[in-house]
Amino acid sequence: MPAVEAVIPSHADWAGPIVNEGWTLMPEAVANLNLRSVESLWMVAEDSFLKQRIRANEDFWRGVSDEELMIQLCLERST
Repeated sequence: MPAVEAVIPSHADWAGPIVNEGWTLMPEAVANLNLRSVESLWMVAEDSFLKQRIRANEDFWRGVSDEELMIQLCLERST
């Protein structure tokens, strides 16, 4: 069972709201919980924006043998 299926239901009845974020949260996993007290909002960045951020952070990609492959793999992991 993914952690989201355990963590979100256990917090759904707490007294106050929580924000749970992360690139590993998948919309279908949250939607399948069917909890009335849970709402979700998904912000999605375009690939061009992500590429720009990666290229701007030279410390992230410096020294890789294939910069384009590294960027492609990073994008695949992020979507």
